[in-house]
Amino acid sequence: MRPLELAVEGFTSFRDAQVIDFRPLGLFVITGPTGSGKTSILDALTLALYGEVARAGKNDVRSLVSTGQNAARVRLDFEVAGTRYRVVRRFPRNGNQAVSLERFDGELLVPEVESGKVREIRQRIQVLVGLDFEAFTRAVLLPQGDFSRFLRGAPEERKGILEKLLDLGRYKAAGKRAGDVARELRGRADTLEGHLGRTADGLTDEALEALRQVEARTLEDALRFEEKDRQGGAILDQLRAIRERGDALDDLEGRLLRVAGEWGEWSEQRRRVEPRRVELDQRRRDLEGRLSAARDHEASARSALERVLREGGSAADLARMEGAVVDRGRVQGSLAEARSTLEAARKSMVTLEGDRERLAVEVDGATREEQAARQRAEAARVAVQEARTGVERARNVAVRRGELAAARKGLAAVEGHLADTEAREREARGALEVAREELERLQQAHTAAGLRLHLAAGEPCPVCDQMVHQLPGESGASSDLLEEAGARCREAEERWKQAEGELHRDRGLEVGARVRVETLEQGLTGEVGVPPLVEAEALLAGVEQEARQAQGVAREREEALTRVREASGGAAAALQERGSLITRMDEELLRHEGRRVEIDTLLATAFPEGVPEEPAGAIRERQARLQGAEASARTARTVLEAMREEEDALKREESSFRDELGRLESRKSALEGGIRELVAVAGRLGIEAPEPSGLEEAQGEGPGQRGLEQMNGQTKDHQQDRAPGDKASRGDKQHDSKAG
Repeated sequence: MRPLELAVEGFTSFRDAQVIDFRPLGLFVITGPTGSGKTSILDALTLALYGEVARAGKNDVRSLVSTGQNAARVRLDFEVAGTRYRVVRRFPRNGNQAVSLERFDGELLVPEVESGKVREIRQRIQVLVGLDFEAFTRAVLLPQGDFSRFLRGAPEERKGILEKLLDLGRYKAAGKRAGDVARELRGRADTLEGHLGRTADGLTDEALEALRQVEARTLEDALRFEEKDRQGGAILDQLRAIRERGDALDDLEGRLLRVAGEWGEWSEQRRRVEPRRVELDQRRRDLEGRLSAARDHEASARSALERVLREGGSAADLARMEGAVVDRGRVQGSLAEARSTLEAARKSMVTLEGDRERLAVEVDGATREEQAARQRAEAARVAVQEARTGVERARNVAVRRGELAAARKGLAAVEGHLADTEAREREARGALEVAREELERLQQAHTAAGLRLHLAAGEPCPVCDQMVHQLPGESGASSDLLEEAGARCREAEERWKQAEGELHRDRGLEVGARVRVETLEQGLTGEVGVPPLVEAEALLAGVEQEARQAQGVAREREEALTRVREASGGAAAALQERGSLITRMDEELLRHEGRRVEIDTLLATAFPEGVPEEPAGAIRERQARLQGAEASARTARTVLEAMREEEDALKREESSFRDELGRLESRKSALEGGIRELVAVAGRLGIEAPEPSGLEEAQGEGPGQRGLEQMNGQTKDHQQDRAPGDKASRGDKQHDSKAG
């Protein structure tokens, strides 16, 4: 099993969603400060696979849900033998867990276990990985506490940890049990040998011969029963084969009935769609005739409209001519008005030009005064900025000096507390060593007491094979003392671990405090010439007052310049407006002259034989003739479009009918494939079936239907030929299935 990607959310320190991609990694190390979630990564991997973690167990996983979260969620993508899988588990704070196991089929996910039950998915993962939870945590993930004790423990303690991790205690127990059984059997053999010796002394030759005959008859009976057992097994195999064939015939009969029903349904559907084909063909012929007539009528109306357009012009042309007749009188009045306005504008241009030159001189003087005031204000602003920088620097230096004094005081306090913590750690370590020595001494004493139980005076020792002449005295160690010593040892170890953790924490605090002091001292090295904060603030107040005065003068000069520029701009705008007016009047005169020529040309073109005295009446007559031709063309086009819409609807119906025929043909192919499969199954069961070529008939009660009925009849005949006992067993099986 190779992990590919792990996603965790709401689990221990992983409150927000986190994703770890293992694909590009080879050999790697997980590092980070205490509490950052190193162990939680391995716990999340185990939780995704087995639904539990070593430090919490099955029922306490909810205690590992992140604070403030309603549920913990883990997702693991892993690979086994080239196949990728995805397992997702969700553990709500209140309620049962939800789990799914899926397999990657390309980029799609298909369920690996359909039921979604926790037990079935766990069993499937155990099969894929090849390890159950206990084996996985022993062989793959060494528990964190055991690993720490293994690194720092004594040889005997490391040996005990390995025995616990590898579960070697069961082998010790098995060896002890084997020794007990061997001793028990050895004693029984000695007893039987003694009894046999005593019994054999009193047996006669006739009694021995009788015993031999009994033994021979017993052997013959055993051989005869063994032969009967073999014959019974053969009969059971035959009966099992008959039952299996009967089940296959039952299945074949059900499938034949189902396929026959589907074939009949398909034939009925095929008969129902045939009248629709005739109807669609008739509608197609009728529509084509009406559509041809509509096309001819629309072409005739379009030709008539084109002739009217050539002779009298389009509606836009007629509207343009009608507007031109109306505009001809209005253009004459506009020409006279434009000439009068142009003459007045040219006279006012002379006065405006003198005003513009006078204001230009005033703008130059005001501009020079405004620039000088702005330069003085900028110099004052720069001085204020420099003074503010000095004040900020003096304030920062004062703050850092206060921080340095506080940091030195904190460092002294941390150093004192560190010394106390080191003393407590040494005391706890000494107590742990004393407890371990006491435990080891009691364990050795307990081992000697256990060995004394297997010694007997006048018999060899099971350890050294030496003859035991006298039993050793009883040891003072007992199981109660050993258990109490173990408890004291574990208690001392917990106190030492706690003291060691506090020592690591205090050393980290001492290093941080020392670094803080050194950093502050280095930061104040270059701040020797900084003035006091009071002097820097006084200097800033003075330059700010000067800057405010300079800015007030600059604003006054700027306002004066703005007023003069506005007056000059007004004069220039008025002068430009008069020039624009003159230009517009010239353009308007040209436009009116061009419009008059355009109107005369348009009317002359529309009436080449000569413009009539009342051109408006002639134009209205042409408009009436054009509207009639357009109405006829629109009507013909509407009829033709309706015919085309009807044709589109008929095409959609024909396409739908073709799709329906295609679905029927596809269903026919599927049914024929199923029938061929049933023919093959029937052949394997010894039932005569029609040739596959006889299944191509698609209409009515064809050979396909008759072949299905023939196979169904033969299936029933074969079912009637089964043994009565097999029929009874089949009936029992059906009864049990219904009851279930």
